[in-house]
Amino acid sequence: MAQRAGTRRRVVAFRPIRVTKSQAEELARINRRALKPWQDARERIVEAYAAELARVIQTDSIDDLAQLFEDIAEMVQAVVLELTPNMRDWALKVERWHRDKWRGTVLAGANVDLQYLIGPAEAQEQISTFLARNTALVRDTTAQAQGRIADAVWRGLQSRTPARKVGKEIAEALGMGRKRANRIAADQANKLGAALDGQRQREAGLDVFKYHHSGKLHPRSWHKARDGKYYDRDTGREVVFTGAGQQWGDDKIADDDMPGVPPFCACATAGVLVIDGVVI
Repeated sequence: MAQRAGTRRRVVAFRPIRVTKSQAEELARINRRALKPWQDARERIVEAYAAELARVIQTDSIDDLAQLFEDIAEMVQAVVLELTPNMRDWALKVERWHRDKWRGTVLAGANVDLQYLIGPAEAQEQISTFLARNTALVRDTTAQAQGRIADAVWRGLQSRTPARKVGKEIAEALGMGRKRANRIAADQANKLGAALDGQRQREAGLDVFKYHHSGKLHPRSWHKARDGKYYDRDTGREVVFTGAGQQWGDDKIADDDMPGVPPFCACATAGVLVIDGVVI
C-alpha cells in the first residue's frame, strides 16, 4: 500500500506516540479517589483514637476503633468497585486517541490511510490487562494506607501518644498513598501506551521499531544508550541499516526490558516500515 501510494524510501520511521501528562493525571485522579474514604474519615479516626486512648488507660478496650477500621475498609472496597468502570472508560478513551494518532502518523509517513483497517476490537486484550493490573495496584495502595494508619493508631495507644501527633502520622500516611497513586497512574498510562504501540505495529506487519528514550533526568543508562537505534520486535536484536541492506547489531533487548515494560519506564517505540528489506 505504501509503494502504491508513492513511497520511495526503503526505510520509513514513524513518529512515536506518547500518552500525555494530562491523560496520566486523569487516571491519577481516578486512582486517588480510592483513598477518599480514609481521607474523609481522618478526623473521625483521630476523635475515636482520643476517646479510645482515654478509655484504654482505664479498661484496655479498643473494640470501637477496630470496628471503625473495618467499616472504612468496607467502604474502600466498594469505592474501588465503583471506580472500575471509570478506569475502563479512561482506557477506552486513550485507545481511541491512540488509534487516531497512529492513523495520522502512518498517513503522514507513508501516505496510507488505515481508517477502515484498524478498530478497537484488537486492543481489548491490552485494555483488559491494564484494568486488572491498575485495579490490583490501587487495592494495594489502599491496603498500604490502611496498614500505615492502623500501625500509627495501635503504636499510639501502646505508647500513649497524643491524638494530635497520631493525626499527623495519619495525614502523612494518606500523603504517601496519594503519591503512590500518582506514580501508579503515570506508570500504567505509559504501559498501556506501550502495549497499544506494539499491538498497532504488529497489526501493520512492522517487524522493526525505533527506540525512543523517555528523556527522564535519571534514566537507566542502557535505555538512554538505545535511543535512536532500531530493533527487531520478535527477537529484540538490534538492526543496523546499511547501503547493502540490513544486518544485526551488537545489542539485544530482553522481553522484560522492552520499552515501557520495566517499572516506571517511559521509553517508547516507533514503528518502522522496511520496504523490500530482508534481515541478514
